[in-house]
Amino acid sequence: MIKQESLFIKPLQDNWNRNIIKGVLLLGTKLPPQRELADYLDLNLSTISKAFKVCELKGLLSATVGSGTFVSYDALSNAYLLEDIKPSHLIEMGATLPDNDSYEPLLLQLKDMLQETDYEKWFSYGRPGESLWQKDAAVKLMRRGGFETTVDHILFANGGQNAIATILASLCQPGDRIGVDHHTYPGLKTVAAMLSIQLVPIKSKNYEMSPTAFEYACKNDHIKGIYLIPDYHNPTACCMSVENRERLAVIVKKYNQFIIEDATYHLHHEQPMPAVASVAPEQVIYIASLSKSIALGLRLAYVAAPSRFKEPISKALYNLNISVSPLLAELTARIIVSNQFEPLVENHREQAILRNRIVNL
Repeated sequence: MIKQESLFIKPLQDNWNRNIIKGVLLLGTKLPPQRELADYLDLNLSTISKAFKVCELKGLLSATVGSGTFVSYDALSNAYLLEDIKPSHLIEMGATLPDNDSYEPLLLQLKDMLQETDYEKWFSYGRPGESLWQKDAAVKLMRRGGFETTVDHILFANGGQNAIATILASLCQPGDRIGVDHHTYPGLKTVAAMLSIQLVPIKSKNYEMSPTAFEYACKNDHIKGIYLIPDYHNPTACCMSVENRERLAVIVKKYNQFIIEDATYHLHHEQPMPAVASVAPEQVIYIASLSKSIALGLRLAYVAAPSRFKEPISKALYNLNISVSPLLAELTARIIVSNQFEPLVENHREQAILRNRIVNL
């Protein structure tokens, strides 16, 4: 029976994939109930269920308990950066690309570092995460973004995407389910697909994840946690209210789940918003990355991990990275501690406002 089932699952998946590409199945189309489709195709219900599951893991379909199964709105999207040889008429829409004005201050700081007599250490293997002052810089940056933590919770990753992948790899098993917004960060989807982790869309209210829907998912959808971008959400650009942050934090504590709080854009507020992690510090893994706030090439992220998650995440980071670049870790720490990052962030904010005005013309 298992062998016969497998003969049908792949053709079903390929057929749905072709029909989505050709536009026969439009994005957002609601599929018939599984039992109804099984009767129509004269197939076993378990075969249809497994085919649905495979397509969900590949990002073709999106299922929500109580609503049904739909063709994913981004089933045809490319979550990866365009190649350098892309046609000149195409505009890169797959990445947030801040302006280049931050490069000169970084260059000057880098030149100063390389004038030091012990400059060789910036090119060694090193363990920059063991440097207390670099962790102090991470704490300072997080405080500026609305989250107060201590150095004993800080870990280093090679950028936000690396941090997300490491956290999922350390806390989840293949087949586990993570709650997300209906429209969520494409980079999360590629990581989840690679690790065979299923993303469960949670309904929104007023463009924010609904606490009621989140609690329903905790009870009924067997999720292990959720992924959030509270500030300038990618791709919707919405900001989560303080009230909603507090309500989600209460629920995650009630059901003893975890939240991955992606604070990529946390510095873009003139006045910091309180992080979800500030309400539920024992449940929230907080990621503060630098590429969108300071410069794209600063592939470094600070992770504030609750005590119970710190060891598995730390081991996963070592297995994936061994260490982060000592050069980038030191350069970033100096930019933060010297407060040079503040005018860089302000300039990025002004440029973003200008771009929005141009778009709205």
